[in-house]
Amino acid sequence: MRIAIVSDIHANLTAFQAVLRHAKSVGYDKMVCLGDVIGYGPDPVECIDLVREHCEWSLLGNHDFAALYEPTNFNAAARDAVFWTRTQTLEQGWMKRQFAIARGLAIPSQRSSAAAAPAPAPCIVGSYRYELTEGGKVIVRSHMAGTRFDGPTSVPLAEPADLLTVQDSENFEIRYLSGESELVLGADESARFNAWAAAPRPAPKPQFDLKVHRTDPLWQELLAAQRPRVDFMFSISPRQILLDRYICVHASPSRPVNEYLFPEDIAQGERKLRRNFGALTLADASGNPRRVNALVGHTHCPGFLLEERDEIESRLREAAAVGASGQTSLLTSEEPSARYDWLPFDAGLTEWSPTERDMLPGCRFILNPGSVGQPRDHDPRSSYAILEEGENGAPDRFTFYRVEYDIRETQERIRDHIKRGAPLKDSLWRRLEHGE
Repeated sequence: MRIAIVSDIHANLTAFQAVLRHAKSVGYDKMVCLGDVIGYGPDPVECIDLVREHCEWSLLGNHDFAALYEPTNFNAAARDAVFWTRTQTLEQGWMKRQFAIARGLAIPSQRSSAAAAPAPAPCIVGSYRYELTEGGKVIVRSHMAGTRFDGPTSVPLAEPADLLTVQDSENFEIRYLSGESELVLGADESARFNAWAAAPRPAPKPQFDLKVHRTDPLWQELLAAQRPRVDFMFSISPRQILLDRYICVHASPSRPVNEYLFPEDIAQGERKLRRNFGALTLADASGNPRRVNALVGHTHCPGFLLEERDEIESRLREAAAVGASGQTSLLTSEEPSARYDWLPFDAGLTEWSPTERDMLPGCRFILNPGSVGQPRDHDPRSSYAILEEGENGAPDRFTFYRVEYDIRETQERIRDHIKRGAPLKDSLWRRLEHGE
């Protein structure tokens, strides 16, 4: 059996679709997800639906938990993104947007219930830039340091509007002009401004109104599709067992939702690793504990954490000394291995499988397949792994893959949400092209 292992999709639909195509091309029998289907990225609903369609199960990641319940120890960018994700997945934001597109309504702003429409082209007169907002206000932006408005000169508008100067940089003053205030403009500048303010503009589209549209068959269809999606999110577990020998969690075996297991822990976190490898036991048929391995995500760094290579090599040397065959080629290391080791899927590689020398027989490990939607090992390609189950006592084999996807498409989708008022930080799209 070949099992595809994906993790940390993070609402990156374009990346997940590319991984699904690649996994199909190399062949797999089933797929599992180690959590964080959502968070950070632009397409949480679509990714949830694809996981439901293609994965036998998914685990509860910290971003999944945060969207469902409460973010814990999140930075500002992650926290804002997860609250926005909640509006899309649990609070009908995505449904309203799909309905508006299909029915020709104004696409709802993701900042408020107001319709988001392209802003009219600005008018530049003298030292000032005039912008007309959706609400009918004129924003006046000074682009000459130290300039300010003084009256009186009348500047009539096509519609009543508040006039407001806003700060473009630390050198510019902010000054509010009440409804009685007027602007100093010459005759030519006044004429240009009046022409701009009076120019015809498209009438706003009607907006979504639940009282009006709740009986629409399309809305009922979207609502019916939403219920199993939400049920799925609330049903995912923080822990699964695979092939009766792999403990699967999102974060760490001892703290399955939030704890990070970084490569640096082999030098700085021995106590943490001892605690987590100590949690890797399952009961055998007689109820006795047996040592097993783990599959985790969370850090977005693909590779293996290995346990006690020095002790294993010592045992193999002893076996070789009493006449065991076929092992001496594994015992050529002149320096003892560390108690814990990190074996990475190196950045730049497209495909990799560890050798027997990399992972000695009997060496326990914690595998991380990397991230589909937000890699952080300085390789921007999506990462995942396939487990090929050994037959007739042969060991299981793991193969890691990296898959290229259209990063710019995902970046543009994040920027589009930002333009429509989503509280997503620019860092979320910028980091994708650097794999960090």
